[in-house]
Amino acid sequence: EALLPATFADIKKARAITLADINGQDYAFVADEYNGLVVFDIRDPADPKVDATCYFPYAYDVEVAEMPAGSGDYYAYVADDFAGLRIVKIDLTKLGDGYDTDSPDILYPDPEHDIIPTCQYLGGLTGATSVALDTA
Repeated sequence: EALLPATFADIKKARAITLADINGQDYAFVADEYNGLVVFDIRDPADPKVDATCYFPYAYDVEVAEMPAGSGDYYAYVADDFAGLRIVKIDLTKLGDGYDTDSPDILYPDPEHDIIPTCQYLGGLTGATSVALDTA
């Protein structure tokens, strides 16, 4: 039985983790308050690897879902204490290749296309500290 590593990444302040099976491969999506969204390839628990990063500060929570169900399109929904809800499309052509990017495909907020109406919260706040999905 292989020993699990004590530490294996430079995560500053992890706030939440979501495990996801995407096309039969296991990934851990970590919301890190300082580094944003960090995706780990955890197919080999004894040798996890950072697979992708999407830098934006204040990530507090993350959920991952295939939307719509059965479409093959996966999204990470990230609660951002500064910007509100961020929706990140997961590029399946790159996932699993160990890529690292500072320019992720962030769908919302999208200043060029404004594809999703601005999220506003009670009291006029734009921050979000949790996210929950109901894919049914």
